[in-house]
Amino acid sequence: MAPAATASVSAHVDPIMLKAAVNGDAAPVVQNDFDVTQLFVADKASRDAAVQALVSLAEKDGPQALANIGLADALLKALADKKSPAAREGAACTIKTLAKGQSSIALESVFVESGLLSALLDTFADKTPAVRTVAIGAVRDVVKAQSPWAAPLVLSPLLLQIKTAGKWQVKTGALEILNQLIKSAPSQTARAMPDIVPVLADVIWDTKAEVKKAARDTLTKATALVSNKDIERFIPALISALINPVEEVPSTIQLLSATTFVSEVDAPTLSLMVPLLARGLTEKLTATKRKVAVITDNMAKLVDSEETVRPFIPKLLPALIKIENTIGDPEARGVVGKAIATLRQVGKIPESSDGSDVPPPRVVEPASLTNSLTAVYKSWRICSIAQCTGHHLRLQVGCCPCSGQNL
Repeated sequence: MAPAATASVSAHVDPIMLKAAVNGDAAPVVQNDFDVTQLFVADKASRDAAVQALVSLAEKDGPQALANIGLADALLKALADKKSPAAREGAACTIKTLAKGQSSIALESVFVESGLLSALLDTFADKTPAVRTVAIGAVRDVVKAQSPWAAPLVLSPLLLQIKTAGKWQVKTGALEILNQLIKSAPSQTARAMPDIVPVLADVIWDTKAEVKKAARDTLTKATALVSNKDIERFIPALISALINPVEEVPSTIQLLSATTFVSEVDAPTLSLMVPLLARGLTEKLTATKRKVAVITDNMAKLVDSEETVRPFIPKLLPALIKIENTIGDPEARGVVGKAIATLRQVGKIPESSDGSDVPPPRVVEPASLTNSLTAVYKSWRICSIAQCTGHHLRLQVGCCPCSGQNL
């Protein structure tokens, strides 16, 4: 993950160390004799003292210090210790404390990749209430402190737990963390709405009342991220239609069919609209299906990229094609045909396909991105001008911001 940037904490990265890492040079060794077992002892005062010493170590020496003492492995082992609530609570408290202040930068670099996030999510259903509470607080504090651009790394396991966890406490805890993501990283979470809405639309029907209530609250918060001016006033009706589809889908479609769409339609907007439109295409009344086709046609014309619309095409295009082939009303059939043509054009779907086999969106592989960034970094050099007051990384052509001299 990228280092977190906050108003009160400024992360300083030594360019000399960065250059050494990119060039494959050995990382500097941080020496310490920290006793990690003290973080998990039964005596709370001793645990607290050990955590504070660890925070000082992390603030002084960064992620390398945590790696040298094997902290991630020790925390995982403690969280999995079913015989010792004190060890589990101590591990969660350690993470929660590290997540505050500058030490959060050291923790963030290993939080997801090491498995700590997954282990804490499991702990949301711990038999000991104190452990459950501090585990949720630990994840919430990490998410609050981390870089907003790390949101997708946290979101993926959260959605998996919300969708599949066998214990309801894990689901409600994960929903609470998702609420924090919505608050801490609104732009990045909004981009993930196509993944979020289908999961929430399912879990609002969970058999456990606590999960159902929490999911509906999160759905309301998440949909507030949709910034399309044309549908803002309809968002409560769209949420209500998701919760009560039989009663409210036709009336909500009626409301939307009278709307003139003029704003660009992005992925968050589609994530909220498409479940309603897909449900509308299954209604018995021809008039309702015709209205869905009109809305689809109008909205698709305002999508600026096939990458935006393609994830939603399998939910709409096959159903529209089926309706076009079976509907009796010639005028309605023509309206449906226009919607099909617009979807094909915007999504670049050939006539030979019904849209059900659209490939998933392209994803940049981390390895290839790392190689590209490394190549760019190697073209940089450290400013060595004598009058310079700091080590500045600049491209081969440029000037030092301190001395004003050309590099």
